[in-house]
Amino acid sequence: MYLLMDLERTLISGTPCFWKGNKHGYTYEVDHAGVFTEDIALETVRNDLDKRTVLVPLRLIKRIGIGSL
Repeated sequence: MYLLMDLERTLISGTPCFWKGNKHGYTYEVDHAGVFTEDIALETVRNDLDKRTVLVPLRLIKRIGIGSL
């Protein structure tokens, strides 16, 4: 399972910005981020024409203790 991080918004704000579930908008609250399957996450990254979306493994978010996901 993966979160999708928007690099442009992250770099501008200095705060990690994630896609919301169903790819409807963005959030700076990791607990409101969408959690996507590997297939959907990889497809989303591949289809990002600007190459500003990256995968963040959910296990990494849990390991470093961000949010309550």
